[in-house]
Amino acid sequence: MVVSRAAARTTASNMSSLVLPNMMLAWTVSSNSSCQYDAASGIFYSWLKPIEQGQNVKFVAGLHGGCLRLVVLKHSRFTKVANLKGATIGVPSMHSSATMFFSMDLLDAGINPLPEAKQVTWKVMDNSVLGDALHRGQVDAIATSDPIAYGPIRDGSAVELANNMSGMNAQDFCCCTAINGDIIENEPDVARQLIRAWCKGSRYVDGHEAEVAKIEVDGKYVATGDAKLVETFLKNYSWKPSVTKLKASLLPGIVKFKKTGYLDSSDDPHKLADTAFTTLGLTW
Repeated sequence: MVVSRAAARTTASNMSSLVLPNMMLAWTVSSNSSCQYDAASGIFYSWLKPIEQGQNVKFVAGLHGGCLRLVVLKHSRFTKVANLKGATIGVPSMHSSATMFFSMDLLDAGINPLPEAKQVTWKVMDNSVLGDALHRGQVDAIATSDPIAYGPIRDGSAVELANNMSGMNAQDFCCCTAINGDIIENEPDVARQLIRAWCKGSRYVDGHEAEVAKIEVDGKYVATGDAKLVETFLKNYSWKPSVTKLKASLLPGIVKFKKTGYLDSSDDPHKLADTAFTTLGLTW
């Protein structure tokens, strides 16, 4: 989900409106950092390299957990993450949440995830065709978010090797809020109200999954027209947004992510965490 400045101000002036957190909408680092948008949701690992390079973006709160999956065909020779050495993995982009997150799982399995290491091949494809590419053998695995990631599992042709809620790299949040630093500095009240509204929307999902699924499908906010499927996803995710829990996970996450090689070896994780995060005075 991306939010423009006009939408942010509208939200700040009308807190009765829910900003529903959407785990299936595409967002881009470049859009947020170039000021086309003031807010976006996504896993914080995707933002670390741009922030390291000077992009003015800050994390504030975690929204929900559960929407990233690493998937292979049922009868694949790749039966666990450690088997993926030499595999071709389809991803929506080299900077996607799934690419960054599952790079850490590969690292834990003794596989260097960097493209130049050539221990795995990351194949960038349009997100909508990843499932078909897996079926056709164009890739050995796909790493992306729901509903695309779940499609091959649902039709019975594929299985999940890993997700972002289990294993050594399990996180409370797959998606967090990333806010343009300019709005935080110049309009902190707007930023704070936006975060509150966004997290209010996240909390609302718990217990109202069918209603929210209908809103998302009717509004075409998700890459599927199947409201029951979206409801199933929503019921399986966690909806406990938090500023403090995100803060607690940030430093160890950066320390671990640095080992993948995507960050500069000279980076100080403590300084990067301080640069990348603000509470905006929120304490929950």
